Amino acid sequence: MLISVLLLLFQQAAVYSQNTNRFTLSPTNGGFSIEFPTKPEDMSLDRKTIAGTIHYSIWSAERADRAFILTFIDVPNLTASEGESLVDTNLASQIAAHIGGKLLSEKDAQIAGHPGKEFAIANDGGNGLYRGRVFMVGVRQFTLLAYGDANRSTNDDFGFLNSFQLGTNAPLKQKHLEPGSAANRNQPVTSGTNSTPAAAGSGR
Repeated sequence: MLISVLLLLFQQAAVYSQNTNRFTLSPTNGGFSIEFPTKPEDMSLDRKTIAGTIHYSIWSAERADRAFILTFIDVPNLTASEGESLVDTNLASQIAAHIGGKLLSEKDAQIAGHPGKEFAIANDGGNGLYRGRVFMVGVRQFTLLAYGDANRSTNDDFGFLNSFQLGTNAPLKQKHLEPGSAANRNQPVTSGTNSTPAAAGSGR
């Protein structure tokens, strides 16, 4: 199948509405809405990183010819401005490396004034293609991916990507935790996947 996920742990509280053949996803804790072509499946999980355990909120929908994936995480130990500064010239390349593909193109993107990137990544020897966008809204990273055969049409991919909207323009803030602080001591000390935004690049 197009998507493989290591572990399914949590079900998110979400609101779904159907209009003709499309489902609008509006998670109660997400601050956004997006349209899927079919009802998406909640595939959220916790992942241990060097910064502690990070919750990955993931929804995906599959059709015979492609898959649609939305992921968001809150990057720990950052202010809102520090989070948005993570959108730099290396972000799309980091996502491509995490996916295990080759970055074909990238350009700047925005959502309600918040920075992002739009990109295309080839994998599976050039037979597969990701079209995606990533945005930093304060400390929250949103990653949108459409994946399928490299020669598929673009309309449904961009219909999915263009339907993404924020519920508020205010950046999400998260208090910076100094090493050794009481709050940080409550975080599990782990090693493994890095906690940079590229880690949220794929639910695959």
